Amino acid sequence: MGSVRFNGIRFTAYTMDHEPRHVHGFYADIEAIVDLRLDGTVSLADRTDATRPGNGSK
Repeated sequence: MGSVRFNGIRFTAYTMDHEPRHVHGFYADIEAIVDLRLDGTVSLADRTDATRPGNGSK
């Protein structure tokens, strides 16, 4: 597991996590899952639990 902080958000990559490549971003009580795409771009994961809790700010 590796973590880095950027603008108050902690991003964590779990080394044995599943595909597609992604990181978990944590801010206060909100978690967002962000996909790391092969073309070098990032986006909020295309899954129902990409933001937790579900009413968290995107």
